[in-house]
Amino acid sequence: MRAAVWAFVVLTSMCVASIGHAATEYFVATDGSDDNPGTRERPFASVVRARDAIRALKQGDGLPEGGVTVWLRQGTYYLAQPFELGQEDSGTETAPILYRAAEGEEVWLNGGKSVEAAAFKPVTDPDILERLDQAARGRVLQVDLAAVGVTDYLPELPAAFLGFTRRWA
Repeated sequence: MRAAVWAFVVLTSMCVASIGHAATEYFVATDGSDDNPGTRERPFASVVRARDAIRALKQGDGLPEGGVTVWLRQGTYYLAQPFELGQEDSGTETAPILYRAAEGEEVWLNGGKSVEAAAFKPVTDPDILERLDQAARGRVLQVDLAAVGVTDYLPELPAAFLGFTRRWA
């Protein structure tokens, strides 16, 4: 009986001691908002916002014992900028920083832009058609990138490179 009471006291003490050291969790969902606090009920919309919340946490009270887990809910997250993690985003052995998909949910981080199939049209410009192999004419599609919101697809190129084409045999 005395051993059972002792075990109860030890377990209770461990539970009470760990209350102040619980791991922090942030949630991210495609229908969230970066103005939200990142809770399960009011998730962030982006991994960038979650990363920035962890940076702020580290600068304030520091990482909690047990670390931080960012739970990504199902969906595709389109990134307008690269998602960069540096030394300042590292956790420790006792306070790791983890980014995870929610249990049983499929998550995609996509650095591209989704373009609907209907935006692609057959090439009709006679100058472009002339440059295509005869077998390819009528089978090549084009898209107006500016019309679908893609405006930063090439770095500045010297004029000599503009219009450069090569036919591969």
